[in-house]
Amino acid sequence: MSELQTLDEFSVSEWGFLPRTTLDSLPASWNIFQPVLDFIQAHQESISGNKYRELIHNTPLREDLINQIPTLSNQEVIYLYTFFSMVCQKYIWCCGPEKSVDTLPKQIGLPYYLLSKRLGLKPTLSYATLVLWNVRKKNPEKPYTIDNITLAINIAPKQFYESLEGFCAVHAAIEAKGGEMIQSMMTIRESILTDEKDKIKLSLKKISQYLKELRSILSEMYHYCDQEAFWGFRIYIGGTQDKNYFPEGLKIEGVEETFSLRGGSGTQSPLLQALDRFFHVEHNPEARSYFDEMKSYMYPPHAKFLDFLESKPHIREYVKESHDEELAHAYDKAVMEFVNYRKVHFKLVHDYIFWNIKKDEDSKE
Repeated sequence: MSELQTLDEFSVSEWGFLPRTTLDSLPASWNIFQPVLDFIQAHQESISGNKYRELIHNTPLREDLINQIPTLSNQEVIYLYTFFSMVCQKYIWCCGPEKSVDTLPKQIGLPYYLLSKRLGLKPTLSYATLVLWNVRKKNPEKPYTIDNITLAINIAPKQFYESLEGFCAVHAAIEAKGGEMIQSMMTIRESILTDEKDKIKLSLKKISQYLKELRSILSEMYHYCDQEAFWGFRIYIGGTQDKNYFPEGLKIEGVEETFSLRGGSGTQSPLLQALDRFFHVEHNPEARSYFDEMKSYMYPPHAKFLDFLESKPHIREYVKESHDEELAHAYDKAVMEFVNYRKVHFKLVHDYIFWNIKKDEDSKE
């Protein structure tokens, strides 16, 4: 099996876990939901959340569309699943946290549930639906850079709109750059099997450079996403575990199950976990359990790619057994660049989450 075939099997493109192609409109037979999409994309402050919910309630549930779900192409299912992820999330929070609801009407909840089952995913907004499947290039002829990325559907209230787009654009730019790094990972794995050390050294040097570039992109978060705005939009991309809002979990009309699920999180990024597995990072049991839980929110082919990376051959083991000083130096440099990248990530967690938590606590005193 060639490298390209392997990556296709895992739904990995030249832009990493971003899809090679995407739909930009609802499939024709689903145009009954076009007014809903138009409403969301208008993001006007003057239109109340009640009007949005009324629009949903006035949209009929069509049995022919429900029956059509098993026959849709994978690309159509991904688009519709992403669409309903946003539609349902907005339905829950459109009137603000104080007027949130814990039950989805069947018009939007049932398609969402069935589409999630078709993909092997959960009915919740995730990193895949917020970032991987929801970003588009502003100019298709230009590369995925922060300034050339927009959201297909942005569900944040108007005051947080730009910061949510910036937040997602930074993550998407990182994912796109990760595509080159994944190619280098694959080259290294193949070269270990053929014992081609020069190829491995060159690929490790490339990975070091890519990680520097990822760190530079991630550091731009401060310029594209306001810290206070992040705290403001966070609940709108959150999950259904908070008992204050979902005492019995999320309910869907016509579905017996209830759902207590996480929302979108950067730790659901397959690229982040791919780096952990490539470098064979060993986490403590609590951290490992958390990362495994986050993996369960990933698109199954992406999760399988992580399993693939976890299988032998392992670069760390190969370097240790090779007794090649130059190879060890190239490996150590790549690991250090990964550590530096994670340091920036940890600082962002502190500045965007713990800073806001402390700010909230101080305001209550």
